[in-house]
Amino acid sequence: MTFKGGDPGKSKFRDFDIRKDMHLSILKPSHLELKVLCLRRGLNIQEIFEEFVSRLITGTPDMIEMLNDLETKKRARQAQKVTEIDAEALYDIIQGR
Repeated sequence: MTFKGGDPGKSKFRDFDIRKDMHLSILKPSHLELKVLCLRRGLNIQEIFEEFVSRLITGTPDMIEMLNDLETKKRARQAQKVTEIDAEALYDIIQGR
């Protein structure tokens, strides 16, 4: 098999080997605890995150359950915000504002 303009020894899947940088923001205490967990096991955050993403993509049942849980919590937070806004609006109406 020949490759146009490339090294014939390289994989035809070389585009899949490219990594994508991601920048995440997590709370300092969470970051500290994650670092401690990594150190205790001789791992780094990259290795843990790569495994986490792999399990999400393959649909591991506990990961799907976690996604469902997060979705439910997010909807509950959004509903709470709407309820608070409605309560404030009703209070303003009652007060004649």
